[in-house]
Amino acid sequence: AKGSPVNAKDYSDQLMEIKYASPSLFNRNNSTYQAVQSWMASGADTRMLSQYGLSAYQMEGVDNYGNVQFTGYYTPVVQARYTQQGEFRYPLYRMPPKGRGRLPDRAGIYSGALDDRYIIAYTNSLMDNFMMEVQGSGYVDYGNGQPLVFFGYGGKNGHAYRSIGKVLIDRGEVAKADMSMQAIRQW
Repeated sequence: AKGSPVNAKDYSDQLMEIKYASPSLFNRNNSTYQAVQSWMASGADTRMLSQYGLSAYQMEGVDNYGNVQFTGYYTPVVQARYTQQGEFRYPLYRMPPKGRGRLPDRAGIYSGALDDRYIIAYTNSLMDNFMMEVQGSGYVDYGNGQPLVFFGYGGKNGHAYRSIGKVLIDRGEVAKADMSMQAIRQW
């Protein structure tokens, strides 16, 4: 099919975000990014993809008609500082070493159950800390002009997962139809 891309500017803007957030990721994939940009600048005719070293694939989907479901992954960017200062007062912890037994629950962590040596930063939002912990990873912006630092949690705390969204719905605090990350933040 021939046509022009409807999101070329969005693509370019996102490339700049990747370049800033993760220079190593950008550099590893730069040739592919440039090929896509060149293809879009040439008119984005899908029949010409191979001339740019690109290939298109049709997803079969569960129904064999190309109807597929994609899930997105949210990676938060958390504003932080290396030391506790001003509004940056909420400790962001790294995973403690694996030991015997369960790690403290969230209430225990918030009341000081983890040693200070596990603090990697101080943030300005307890909600951002929570989102990063639930997502399992995120970028930390230390506010010093340096590239964002990626942190990933690779462990289990021994506690069953409880969806805060489901808890808020069950308590009647947020309607099921209105549940979103924004609704949780507003709550």
